[in-house]
Amino acid sequence: MKFIQVFRFLGIVQGLFCIFSIICWKKGNSFLQFESLLLRFLPDSLHFDIIKGSMLINIVRTDWFSGHPWPRVSGFFIYPTALGMGMIVIMLMSFLYYRSVKMNKLKVALEIGIMFIPLFFSLSRTVFVAFMFAFLIVHALSLSKGKKLYLNLSILCFLSILIVPTVFFIQEVFEFFLEAREGSTNLREKVYLLAISTALNNPILGIGVKYEVPGIEIPIGSHSSYISIFLKTGFLGLISVLTFQLTIILNWIKAKSFIKDSFQRILWKYLGVIYFSINIWMITEDIDAPQIVALFYFITCGLIVLMSNNKKFLEV
Repeated sequence: MKFIQVFRFLGIVQGLFCIFSIICWKKGNSFLQFESLLLRFLPDSLHFDIIKGSMLINIVRTDWFSGHPWPRVSGFFIYPTALGMGMIVIMLMSFLYYRSVKMNKLKVALEIGIMFIPLFFSLSRTVFVAFMFAFLIVHALSLSKGKKLYLNLSILCFLSILIVPTVFFIQEVFEFFLEAREGSTNLREKVYLLAISTALNNPILGIGVKYEVPGIEIPIGSHSSYISIFLKTGFLGLISVLTFQLTIILNWIKAKSFIKDSFQRILWKYLGVIYFSINIWMITEDIDAPQIVALFYFITCGLIVLMSNNKKFLEV
């Protein structure tokens, strides 16, 4: 219980910090950051852009969303997209805590509202899409065999809600999603194509590292964990990672048979949502740069494996 309570505390602190960031933006600070203490101790020879960028504390910056300036926050996660994914983990663990203790409903609602602020102002499209699909995957896999009709109806309703409006407004939907942050979309497309074409020159083992190209502000191989793995380690590395992911999924499915109470069932579902969310998020984001997301990811993997082996790992 103390373990999941830490996530609740972190979420509240992160939310309050982001409120402070937005207030700074409202007062005219369109770009506000400072150097971490560690960066000051590094020699000048190590001040590469990618290292320096990960050691700058970004309070707030202005980004364009649907043609309008918005405050975009990174919080304690270095990058906004990492903040968004991190807040999904924090909020799900916090929900688990709220379900386990008796608290004033108004206080719970206030705390959830504070946590939602950094999630929203991460302005990450991928995070919301990843969470939605992860939730549907877990919902489908958690149903018992006797509820297949319910599953089919749920899928049909979801597809109807998703597809019917899209049929009539398909161009507008795709334009909004891709052009909401047009500069980011165009940059990603360019980086992806260069990374894949380079990786295909040595598809078995890859080229070992990301590399920089003049005129492109991020290294080639960035903004997609899977393309990055393919670029650096080729098909062998990519197959190894996918095999690891499949192993964790099989352990998560196996863990369902060891559920003993409602708390463990909710925990099992939330771990599944977190795991699938991060894996989907990795399609368009780097897990090797925002280290705290990688930490959350492997903590989740560890808990799933422990649960699948029927271990008691969350004693009060």
